[in-house]
Amino acid sequence: MASLDGAATSSGTTIQSVSFGTAAAATLPSDASAQISAKKVVAVPVTISAQGGYDALRNFVDQVQRIDRIAVPTGVSYSVADDDSQSTVTINSNILAIFSSGSTQTNASSDAIENATSGVSK
Repeated sequence: MASLDGAATSSGTTIQSVSFGTAAAATLPSDASAQISAKKVVAVPVTISAQGGYDALRNFVDQVQRIDRIAVPTGVSYSVADDDSQSTVTINSNILAIFSSGSTQTNASSDAIENATSGVSK
């Protein structure tokens, strides 16, 4: 979350919200899953909304894609307002977390959210 805050600050945007969905088993390409032995991979849906000028929001999206987490974007949508500083962006993505094969589904879900949100400040 500190990286997300940094991306917002350096791009001149304001994060409006960050929300997390329920973790679920991730589906990976076979060559990627072959590289992960005795592990469970879960995806945590994350939605980030930010406000600012259009160019600042584009810069924010670029910086979010460079954060040091395994995140798979599923959608980005912009809403451009007459007042440029009131434009918004919504980024939908899945953050991936890897657990040992002994994790239970309940523990994996809560652990995934905890790992994905470590350092959350918003």
